[in-house]
Amino acid sequence: MSERVLVVYRESSDVQPYARAIESVGAEPVLEEVRTGLRIGPCCGLLLTGGGDVDPALYGEIASPETDPPDPERDAVEAALIDEALARDLPLLGICRGMQLLNVHLGAASYSTCQPSGAMSGAPPTEACRPTAGDRARQHAGEHRSPADVGGELTAPPGGSATCRRVQGLRQ
Repeated sequence: MSERVLVVYRESSDVQPYARAIESVGAEPVLEEVRTGLRIGPCCGLLLTGGGDVDPALYGEIASPETDPPDPERDAVEAALIDEALARDLPLLGICRGMQLLNVHLGAASYSTCQPSGAMSGAPPTEACRPTAGDRARQHAGEHRSPADVGGELTAPPGGSATCRRVQGLRQ
């Protein structure tokens, strides 16, 4: 029996690429739509997928007009799964929104107001994502957000970042 990895999602139409990636490394994806009470159970790892924005209230900001409507159930369920994975010392991967939630849940700051600026052109960040008060925000070519400040006991490689293709971004 192969190792099983819990893959949490909100939109069933978006989950298959994650499932195929898990299968490509010889593991079995356990696909579960977000629901109250969801647990990792017998799985040996957790994958938090992309999707809508993390609720800016979780990191003390107000949603901008570009921010997706909050999904409090998803934020809460995935935060509980993060806690379970960390308590059990299980591998945990957050992709896009999943990495943002992981960082925010572990205490990192975030931007809720990054604006797209020259996607795929390498254009500099907009005013909303420029460094302020010591932040070192950067805009990556083709991406609509800035990199992360690393929350909790997470580490990032020198010059590394946690990013996603969302209007939100994490502070560094």
